[in-house]
Amino acid sequence: MKQNWERDELIEHFTILLNEMTLIELKSGENQLGFAVLLKFFQHQARFPTHPSSARPSNSVGNYGRTTA
Repeated sequence: MKQNWERDELIEHFTILLNEMTLIELKSGENQLGFAVLLKFFQHQARFPTHPSSARPSNSVGNYGRTTA
């Protein structure tokens, strides 16, 4: 997965939509961020990550935290 994202790309590919937030909220607090990361990774790549580091674009994890908090 791409490691350096422009702001517009982050918004386009990783904004959590209302129906996705409903799914995320079904998870317990400590699992919500991980679920959100996997959900968006799957939507973008059409697969699940093969290694934990492949699902962590460095400048988007903070974006996930802000949208799920």
